[in-house]
Amino acid sequence: MMNAIQKAVLARLVSDKDASAASAEVPAGKHEVDFTLRVTGEFGKGVDHEQEIWNKVDYPAIAVVLLEKLRQAGLEVDMSEVVKLSLTDEIKGKAKEASAEVKAIHRVVQAPTLTPCNGKITGVKELTVEVVESGKGAELEPASA
Repeated sequence: MMNAIQKAVLARLVSDKDASAASAEVPAGKHEVDFTLRVTGEFGKGVDHEQEIWNKVDYPAIAVVLLEKLRQAGLEVDMSEVVKLSLTDEIKGKAKEASAEVKAIHRVVQAPTLTPCNGKITGVKELTVEVVESGKGAELEPASA
């Protein structure tokens, strides 16, 4: 069983891009593996901290709420017509001239929230990684790093 340090190092050693490239080289099907890695060196971890993270506006949710409010007010909206609308310069202009209430909602929805963040792991790319023992799964050439 790997400990937290070992998991953190292995997770950072392979980038998404490297993992994707290696996956493309492996043929479809089930593959047995049996190998031992030796990872040596030193890495660092920054201090855990809290950071203001800006929320992303959930425009679909806002649209649903607005549509529901229109329905409650007795106005029926044909969504097939709304979907057909394109963002013409006129519509973009009207959006820029949005009412103060809409702008206030936008500010609240996008307000940053204090979020706990893990400290950044650094120096992993300088670690030495070698396969010290290879059994099953060695029939493919090692992926280039």
